[in-house]
Amino acid sequence: MWPFKKARKGGELKKGKLKHEVLRELDKLKKKQFNQDSVALLNNVLRVFLDQKYKIKRSMTNEELINELKEKKINRKLKGEINSTTSKIYSIIYNPDLGDITREEFNELIEGVKGLVNDCSH
Repeated sequence: MWPFKKARKGGELKKGKLKHEVLRELDKLKKKQFNQDSVALLNNVLRVFLDQKYKIKRSMTNEELINELKEKKINRKLKGEINSTTSKIYSIIYNPDLGDITREEFNELIEGVKGLVNDCSH
């Protein structure tokens, strides 16, 4: 299931709705009961945002995403934030030793993604 189902029009979000819809999805995710799938859903929301905002494919590995970011005309600081956030999420999902996070750490991750979305939307 892809996020933003109701706001989609022809596979893309309606113009001007991206930031609002992503923040709404993040708030809903923060209120939901926390489990291991929550991190995957957070990753999904972030990847959909990057796909819609910068045309970066959702199915990329983290290394491919980092290489794709290098080619995009995005502020260097913002690239660093995106890289850092996606690396954290990727390591939580795919590294079993780091995979167990607390609700508080997950909420901090959500707040980091919210800050990233707000920074990207200026």
